[in-house]
Amino acid sequence: MRSIATFVTGLALCLTMVPAASRAFTEADQRRLCTGDVFRLCASEIPDVERITACMHKRRASLSEGCRKVFGKPSDQSASAK
Repeated sequence: MRSIATFVTGLALCLTMVPAASRAFTEADQRRLCTGDVFRLCASEIPDVERITACMHKRRASLSEGCRKVFGKPSDQSASAK
């Protein structure tokens, strides 16, 4: 149970650092939209927030539509990295 709580906290922290595509997402939105994708695609990275974030970016094409919106468009991400 503690690892799940650590994961959820880490995921929330991770997703607050990711720019949203066209609207602001609350932490509850981010958890709702992306938790399943994290477990499906990046479970081996739990509870390391930085590794989860990197994995989600790497596997962006496999994210659910809702979670992909949380992570924004690839051009949005590269523009924010400049």
